[in-house]
Amino acid sequence: MPRFCIVTAAHVSVAPRPVKAADALAAAGHHVTVVALDQRADLAARDERLLATRSWHHAPVQARRGDRGSAQWMLCAAVQALAAASPAPLSAIPAIRDQAVSRYLLPLEHAIVLQRPDVIVAYTIEALPAAGRAAAKTGAALAFDVEDLHSGQLPDEMYDSPRARLVRRVESAWLPRCDLVTASSDPIAQLLMERLGIPRPFTILNSFPSLAAESVRQPRAVEPGGEPLRLYWFSQMIGERRGLEDAVDALGLAGGNVELHIRGDASASYLAGLLARAARNGSRDRVIIHAAGDPDELVPLASHYDVGLALEPGFSENNRLALSNKLLSYFAAGIPVIATDTPGQRAALDAVPNAGVLYRAGDIPALAAAIARWRDDRPSLAGAKRAAREAARARFSWAIEEPRLVQALGALA
Repeated sequence: MPRFCIVTAAHVSVAPRPVKAADALAAAGHHVTVVALDQRADLAARDERLLATRSWHHAPVQARRGDRGSAQWMLCAAVQALAAASPAPLSAIPAIRDQAVSRYLLPLEHAIVLQRPDVIVAYTIEALPAAGRAAAKTGAALAFDVEDLHSGQLPDEMYDSPRARLVRRVESAWLPRCDLVTASSDPIAQLLMERLGIPRPFTILNSFPSLAAESVRQPRAVEPGGEPLRLYWFSQMIGERRGLEDAVDALGLAGGNVELHIRGDASASYLAGLLARAARNGSRDRVIIHAAGDPDELVPLASHYDVGLALEPGFSENNRLALSNKLLSYFAAGIPVIATDTPGQRAALDAVPNAGVLYRAGDIPALAAAIARWRDDRPSLAGAKRAAREAARARFSWAIEEPRLVQALGALA
């Protein structure tokens, strides 16, 4: 039986894409181990809840600051700082380049090698060098998933920063050496092919299993003082450059009988500023904050709302080209979306125009008008929900993507 090792420089509980890959490979009968970091006690508790329902193996790399793994954290942080500060002649050395981008390069590499894998599948740019080095040592096939265009994740004004240049060097060095590269959107796949001269990466949409139709909250008729339209936005982190300012401003402009539900962890300072913004336009009592959910809950939680918000502002190359996980989660939950008009999101909604609305980031009147339309026209909202369910079933379903992923990875074994 082939042995697959999936590696991510994150907790498994905040890494739904590698978790879905591990689930898919395990369901196909493969031996699967996920090598992941253990950096925070609160996320480790979420990991345990997730792992209780999984059949694959988990190999955590301890990296907690001020807790177990503290010595490793300090050592790895110091080594990374030295590598990142190396002058130009030294920074071109592969080992120094890889250490500069990957704080836990050696611990991750060691953990991967211990699994004796036949195929290594890396997620996140920080995990790629460790996976590549382990593949060279073990003779395993190497795959890399470009969930995000890492070289384009920083804001446009930081495109030529030392970090951005470093990530581009890592991508240029390692992606051509991969036996398989997958990407989360067609625009990202096309760009990587053109930029790096590699075969076009295999697109695997970050879709989710769809809920049954009876599980989806149905819109009700509007009555004076009746049930409000419930907007929904989620992420692991609530913060800047997420489009939430657009949502709060549009909530005030659209008027009453609309609620904005926001789910995720947030800094106290950012949250205070966002809620003060809502207070200034009279919508503070209609902004409801919820704690972050576990990966397995993303779709069921979204199904309790009427409209999903995918408000990527397009502040970076990746932010423009990626197909938002939110958008695909909303379709799986059977709710339509209001999304910013980025290339990644436009490609999806062009295919299913009745399941959502596009608006230009920052165009608050357009966003408010889209919200008001579905608040005031519930039959139209019901039709959009049906279109969202159909989009998930026919085009954006994990039931479509899962066998494609298993076949592509299985061919490497």
